[in-house]
Amino acid sequence: MPHREPGARSASVKDVAAAAGVSLGTVSNVLNRPDRVSPDTREKVQRAMLELGFVRNESARQLRAGSSRTLAYVMLDAANPFFTDVSSGIDAAAEESGLSLVLCNSRNSAERERSHLALLEQQRVQGILVTPVDPDSPTLDEVARRGTPVVVVDRTRSDQSFCSVAVDDVLGGRLAVEHLVDRGHTQVAYVGGPAHLGQVRDRLQGAREAWAAADLPEDALIWIETEALTVAEGREAGARLAGIPARRRPAAAFCANDLVALGLLQHAISSGVRVPEELSIVGYDDIEFAAAAAVPLTSVRQPRQLLGRTAAELVLDEASNPAHPPAGALHPGAGGPVVDAGVAAAPGGASRRRTAPRDSSRATTSRVTDRNPPRLTRSPKTTSTSSSTTSLLPAATTQTSIPAPTLPAPVCAALKRAMTRPLRTSTSSSAILSSSAVSSVSVKPSLMTLGRYSTARLSTTT
Repeated sequence: MPHREPGARSASVKDVAAAAGVSLGTVSNVLNRPDRVSPDTREKVQRAMLELGFVRNESARQLRAGSSRTLAYVMLDAANPFFTDVSSGIDAAAEESGLSLVLCNSRNSAERERSHLALLEQQRVQGILVTPVDPDSPTLDEVARRGTPVVVVDRTRSDQSFCSVAVDDVLGGRLAVEHLVDRGHTQVAYVGGPAHLGQVRDRLQGAREAWAAADLPEDALIWIETEALTVAEGREAGARLAGIPARRRPAAAFCANDLVALGLLQHAISSGVRVPEELSIVGYDDIEFAAAAAVPLTSVRQPRQLLGRTAAELVLDEASNPAHPPAGALHPGAGGPVVDAGVAAAPGGASRRRTAPRDSSRATTSRVTDRNPPRLTRSPKTTSTSSSTTSLLPAATTQTSIPAPTLPAPVCAALKRAMTRPLRTSTSSSAILSSSAVSSVSVKPSLMTLGRYSTARLSTTT
């Protein structure tokens, strides 16, 4: 191919047609509908494109079609490996559909999120996936109202007005604290914040439910609230934990994500605290860094790539079918939160026998709010609430014997894949404490929510 001088005119479709000896319509078909062109003619046109250095004018195609060949994901925090793993799943689904993926980082800023959404609308992306700062933001409604499909990732809206994909964080919180209770811990700190984040609240609710079910003293579960879910905040929380008088200081911590857990681990090691002999730590997300830490972390694993892939398939289905009707059967999977056993262990390896569960609405948590340890303030008693559910699968029945709820076929395919995907165990321990949770998927317009799946039971939010 001859070298093109700077500023030289790019080859056009007319140039390609003339060089190949075909019509403009034939060149257009090769570009857009190659199956309509004979192999010999298609090869002749493609050879002419190569010789002329032809590059398709995507802007012109986009102008005619009214949409681009791209998806977009507005992530909450690009510094958090959880979101880059989610984007990997989105990218895989986009690539399979012949689309490219645009990544935007809101940095936990509502203003940056609005700016990204506005720009993506102008670019006429086929669909937007977003982990929003505020899931109920009216900006999302405005974008959808103007015609751009929107799917919420790792969050859910209170009005269920958008397709969304998330895991059951209440269940994840329960798994983490049940693990610590099983290891014999009777004083635990929940480390995470800020309180306005839904994941932080849900994981705390699950922790409280597990604590209440174990019939342990309410004030023995404390909350060390952080200003963000970062390594730096984890280190600062470690200093506050260390400042609590020894008699009341928990010997175990459940962190709202792995970054906080890594920060806590760093502080413990630098302070000479032995992990897990003197301090057991459980994280959340099971990012690669957690397994690569100096002391491998126990973590509640989330199906990060599956979250992204399922969300992408939902938005593509909505983009190609505005009515977005349900189709196909829904099958439960095994891709939800799972505790990967790493460093969390009770001193001496003791285990605690479970006692009868009690009303979780009575569970309260001491909450560390002062930035100067070791002051503790007791939060007011809160009532643990949950969505009303309809049991679709009685304990003695099978999936095929009950009329199943329905979802778009791409979602069903993603969940079927989850069923056959083996659960990864931690290299530091062969124990996996639970594998019964499944991703929560809600589909517009309030078709159903899949969540809190346990053996032979599937619940829908009503």
